[in-house]
Amino acid sequence: NNTLTDVGYVPSQLYWRRAHGAGIEVYAGGDTPAIIRNNQVSGVRGEKPGSGFPVLLEGDLTPANLTGNTGSDNDRNYLAAAGNLTADFTFPASGLQWENLGITLPAGVRVTVPAGVHPGAGRGGFSVAGDLTIQAGAVLKFDGHSPNSGPIYVRGGGSLIASGTAADPVTSTSWRDDSIGGATNNDGSASSPTAADWRGIAVSGGDLVLEHADVRYADQVSASAGPAEFRVRDSSLAHGTQILVGASRGVVATVVIENNTLTDVGRVPS
Repeated sequence: NNTLTDVGYVPSQLYWRRAHGAGIEVYAGGDTPAIIRNNQVSGVRGEKPGSGFPVLLEGDLTPANLTGNTGSDNDRNYLAAAGNLTADFTFPASGLQWENLGITLPAGVRVTVPAGVHPGAGRGGFSVAGDLTIQAGAVLKFDGHSPNSGPIYVRGGGSLIASGTAADPVTSTSWRDDSIGGATNNDGSASSPTAADWRGIAVSGGDLVLEHADVRYADQVSASAGPAEFRVRDSSLAHGTQILVGASRGVVATVVIENNTLTDVGRVPS
């Protein structure tokens, strides 16, 4: 229930691993709960590109504890979040949307990414032991140039279902790709994506379903350690993106790769 106005320049606190500069910046480790609700924050200026949030939380992410916050005239007018989600969650497509600085879905937690979300909902990647569903029309961008960012990594028991349609595919692309969703990294035309610009989608024992997906500038879409299900269908993979599957012996795995288009794959290491 606080109001922070004309916050101004906020330096990144270098002794914190993920510091990005925010009006309200909380690093809650261990069993420390953080309740950040109903705050109004304006005028935050970040020290570095990609910083300057009204609210940033690293730690346990309990959606019910992070409601009612608003921001205006901030360099990045999003709630920046990093850590473990503690409950089921649907990324908001209105109000103070979330920017992902590296989010983990523990087993049993279900997360939905609907169409219309801020593309930075993908920025830092996901580690998935629960269930991640990305709906038709959603656009996610991943920052492969940050040391804290990762791929979408699906662990044993976890699942990623990204089901688009021919008219509204699910798009996963580089943080630097301005051709869809605008200049999400706020640098105008100063940067552009390159092949294998982000770390892609990796599955280790979990399930992956990509249908009518548009994957751009990723390193690869891969599976190892015997995925229970690996389906890539009716999808477009471009600019460095390789499909690589290694199903372990003795592990029942459903592998379906059909009706896809791979373009500009580039150099593929042995």
